[in-house]
Amino acid sequence: MVLVSLDNKTFLADGTDSFTRYDRIPPKCINEKGLIISNEGEKWIPLDLQYNSIDQKTITINIEPEAAKMDVSLVVQAAEYDSYMYKKSFSNDTVELKKYFSKSGINQVSNLQTLNYGKASLPYTISCQGISEAERLDNKIIISPFLKFIPETNRLTQPTRNYPVDFNYASTSGFKVNVNIPAGYKVLSSPETQIIDNDLVNISIEYNIVDGMIYINGSYTYKKAVYQPAEYSRLKSFIDIIVKEFNEPLVFEKV
Repeated sequence: MVLVSLDNKTFLADGTDSFTRYDRIPPKCINEKGLIISNEGEKWIPLDLQYNSIDQKTITINIEPEAAKMDVSLVVQAAEYDSYMYKKSFSNDTVELKKYFSKSGINQVSNLQTLNYGKASLPYTISCQGISEAERLDNKIIISPFLKFIPETNRLTQPTRNYPVDFNYASTSGFKVNVNIPAGYKVLSSPETQIIDNDLVNISIEYNIVDGMIYINGSYTYKKAVYQPAEYSRLKSFIDIIVKEFNEPLVFEKV
């Protein structure tokens, strides 16, 4: 890597990876510190540059109660390192992207399009349509509005930890979900609004019912790339909240 000085500003650059901006380093290079070697001597600089990455998903759901399925429209906009990870993981390959969406609860994927794959400074956008399953129980329809994009379990299982939790970079996962309430049905239950904002995380989920639609705005942010052992128990409890709240179903009852 090089430390570039330009117009009284400095930034780190790495020319070996086309998916990073000119003033970013690849995730593989992120570490606690880096050693700068120059004619003036050597010094250490931080490599955790605190750029918040964003993975924003907009999901539109139309429920077909009799078929127990949902017609789904999805738009993904990923910025910073989340954009990098999508590009590295799937190489803009529609077959691989369809496999990913299938694992995330969207089947029969069609109209898949991507934008800005070769433009590192712009958000990487993916859009598609597909079918997802709903559950029918007697006169009720049950759906998962966030599909399978949310982890079902907390990866942090140890009661205590003696070494840091390293996420590599700070990130925000955001969701805007629009659900069309099916004709002849009413909302039987929907989760409560939750807002948590502190030094470690920001968790927000809000439900609004307007004119036959449910509008859900949800997001969770890991504010740090690395969490120290003393923060482990709090972080673990917040991830438990994310897993619970974002996996809560919506229940509709036939009237």
